[in-house]
Formats: sequence, C-alpha cells, structure tokens
Amino acid sequence: MLVNADPNSNLVESRTVIPTLQGTVRPGETAWYVSAIYAKPSGEGVAKESYLDGWDIVPEVPATHNSPRTWFLTSSLSPLAVRLIRQLLIHGDYVVACLPPHEIEHDDRSAEFRELVNECKSNRKDREGWKDRIRSIRCDGHIMSQCGAAVAEAKHVFGRIDILLCCTSEAVVGTVEELSTSLVTQNLVRDQFETIFFSQVNFIKAALPMLRAEHTGHIMVLTSIGGHIGTPGMPIYTAATWALEGFCDSLAYEVAPFNIKVTIVQPHKEIQTLTNKIVFSPAL
Repeated sequence: MLVNADPNSNLVESRTVIPTLQGTVRPGETAWYVSAIYAKPSGEGVAKESYLDGWDIVPEVPATHNSPRTWFLTSSLSPLAVRLIRQLLIHGDYVVACLPPHEIEHDDRSAEFRELVNECKSNRKDREGWKDRIRSIRCDGHIMSQCGAAVAEAKHVFGRIDILLCCTSEAVVGTVEELSTSLVTQNLVRDQFETIFFSQVNFIKAALPMLRAEHTGHIMVLTSIGGHIGTPGMPIYTAATWALEGFCDSLAYEVAPFNIKVTIVQPHKEIQTLTNKIVFSPAL
C-alpha cells in the first residue's frame, strides 16, 4: 500500500524494496519500504519521497492525519520557514525553531521571525495558545553538541519530535576556477559543505536515537532541483546538495525497519537560494 501517491501524477521513477522477513515494525504489521520520484505537473519542482508503509492496522489509540505533530526546524529565519511555522501553529502543531546564532543578530535577516514572535505573544484571539506551542532555540548546526542539546530540549519541552525538517540553506556562487584561486575561495567551498551537508547530518544524527526509540518519525529534507541538475556558476552548491541527498537515500534504507520515513523535497533552486544567504566568490 503506497500512501500519498496520486494515481493521476506523472510517475517518473519508482522502486520498491521489501525488507527481510523480520521487517515487522509493530506486532502484526509488515514493513514495506518505498522510494519514489514524482514530476509535478505544475512544474513546481520534483518531490522525491522515501517512506515506510504497512498494511492497515488499527492501533489502540488511532492517530489521524490532523493530529497535532511536533516539528523540529533546523533553521527558522528564512521567509519560507517563517510562513511554514505560522501555518503549523494555525493547524495546532508544536514547533521547535532553531536559530543560527550568526544570523539571529542581523536585524534584516531576523525581522520576519521577530514579527512572528510578537504575533505569538499578542492578545489576538486567533493567536491564542501560540506562545505555548513554539520554542525557539539558538543552535549552530556546525557543532554536534549544540544539535544534541537542541534535540534534548525539544524532547524535554514537548515530549517528542514527530517531524525533523532539515531546511538550512546557503548558496555560494562562483565558477570552478573562481573557487580555486586562493585560500579564501577554498574556504568558501568548505563553508558550503559545512552549511548544506554537515550541519544537516549533525541534526539527523542527533535526532535518530530518539526517533528509533519512539519507533516512529519523519525526516524531511528541503533541498532543491540542484540535487540532480547541475547549474553553471553553482558547482559547489550542487555538489553539497547531491551529497546530502545521497546520504538521505542510504539513510532511508537503514531507518525503514524502525518505522521512520525519509522525504526529500526538491523545489526550484530559486526558492531556497533567493530566500537564504548568498555568497559570491571574487571574479577572476
């Protein structure tokens, strides 16, 4: 049984892997692992989903699609993240919003998030309870210990994490030659991988023990179509994105027996690039 699959969508590629016979995630429930790539008819990018599914089993306490979830966002200052948080709070979900310390101090970068915080604290009737369902945490994803502390704080405050959303992004623009001219440009390459790849891997590694213990969870990774299509002038951004997606593809196989889903979302490159920090390398 394939969930979230629209029979009317254009299925470009799909592959199904059935784990070993021991792949039972709950008593009486057989685990199926499915990975699929869909081409959106609207042209709004490609959503690549890897998730675990099973046969219909009625749990003791049924959970519905509309049940409140606890979301953990690895970066929450982009306009896209702020708008998502607002929608989650409207829905009744709980949100842990990580704030990169080097960005939260910039007024322009954090203005929209601070506006959201003021909304949560307001006396507006339609914002009632928002301040109790959001927790902001200063956390540098480059430091593993801070990622672990943020995950621990989320569990302490809300009891669990249902969805880990890896949405940190930063784009370095420059040709291969421009990024090879000096130590400064070579450091830009390292910084690109630290931001897009290693910081997200740190959050995933920090959250995995808890998700595995809960025997449920969903890891969502927001990348871009740069994850499978190269772009002139952005070779390092593309390489780092490919690395993250390759990591997640392998991760999906490993966590499937624990009823943990992995989804890679690939919007157009402009969505991530133009709503986050952009660094230009010096021209030749």
